[in-house]
Amino acid sequence: MSLPLGHPARIAIMEYLLKVDACICRHSHKPYHRVLKNPKKKGSYFHSVNAASVGNPKDGNPKSYYAILTIDKSSNLSKKEGAQVEFVRVT
Repeated sequence: MSLPLGHPARIAIMEYLLKVDACICRHSHKPYHRVLKNPKKKGSYFHSVNAASVGNPKDGNPKSYYAILTIDKSSNLSKKEGAQVEFVRVT
């Protein structure tokens, strides 16, 4: 399993160049977990997660947040349900 961390502006490049199952980024200020078909691995999926925004979330809620990524050891990350993400607001 490969989980690179990166700036959202570089995600497209990482998704294209690397053969990864998930990419965890930050700094786009919008919480998301997107599950996309992985074009490099037929029949598998790619998880893209924006993990946190401390200064200025841009989703209508001004509170900072972070993400908890759960990958079950018995799960296959290349499946749609291979990762669960919980976004937690800091109160």
